[in-house]
Amino acid sequence: MKVVTGINYVRQMGCSGSSHLILCNDGRPYVVKPGLDSRRRRMSVCEYLFTRLAQAVGLPVQDCAVVRVVSHKSFSDQGCNEGLHFASLHPSVSGDCPTFDFIPNTQLAALRNLQAFPGMLLMDKWCGTGMRRSAIFSRDSTSGEYSASFISHSCAFNGSKWNFEEPRKLARYQNDSVYRGIRGPESFEPVLSSLTSLSSETLWRAISEMPAEWSGDDRYELDELVENIFNRRAMTRDLLLDLPRTLPGLFPHWMPAVGVKASWQQQPHGLRQKPMTA
Repeated sequence: MKVVTGINYVRQMGCSGSSHLILCNDGRPYVVKPGLDSRRRRMSVCEYLFTRLAQAVGLPVQDCAVVRVVSHKSFSDQGCNEGLHFASLHPSVSGDCPTFDFIPNTQLAALRNLQAFPGMLLMDKWCGTGMRRSAIFSRDSTSGEYSASFISHSCAFNGSKWNFEEPRKLARYQNDSVYRGIRGPESFEPVLSSLTSLSSETLWRAISEMPAEWSGDDRYELDELVENIFNRRAMTRDLLLDLPRTLPGLFPHWMPAVGVKASWQQQPHGLRQKPMTA
């Protein structure tokens, strides 16, 4: 896990002021999310773990790092305390590839990696991510083609609760047209196969490279979360087949395989998993 040191505070990010743009000693800007309390530290774990897992299954997410913030007035005055904090690489490092928060439908339909949206939808279902799915878009200066990259994953694993209770609103991108081409389980490849075959070594390596202070006294809960993530591999296809129930009307061309049913179609009370206990 890359560790860099913040050298120059640039500005706050977003309306909440909980994220900060900081230039680090590798010459790159990072969006830093300080762990000011136990809840935010636990959400840093969520964001970090989700990023590492998404990278492992081939989904386009911004690279992450640990930013070391030193004791300095320029940081503390902005609410960015001393310590090791989760950070994602700011897209401005792309240089000659302009980045956008939104692109029109015509460009969206022609995305170079449009297939990543169904894959991320499955990933969010698999990780119990609520809220809205955020994405940014970069344009290649040579070809003019756009590519998507996904950001903001702190609500994975039910945020600071570290469990898999089904969120009231599953994360999905604001423009439903990106899911229009989904016709069945095959539309979620290769993420479907990658999640099913995810190795325990991938998970434990990610945990071993994470700052211990992020989990603090909650290490036992963290170990239990990792075990539950690994055990979810066997549920991957069932979780996928549950998507039409979770998101009714989102897949107008869905054609499930004959004879294949999800748990919610077989059981009267739908697909459920026992939540973690603290």
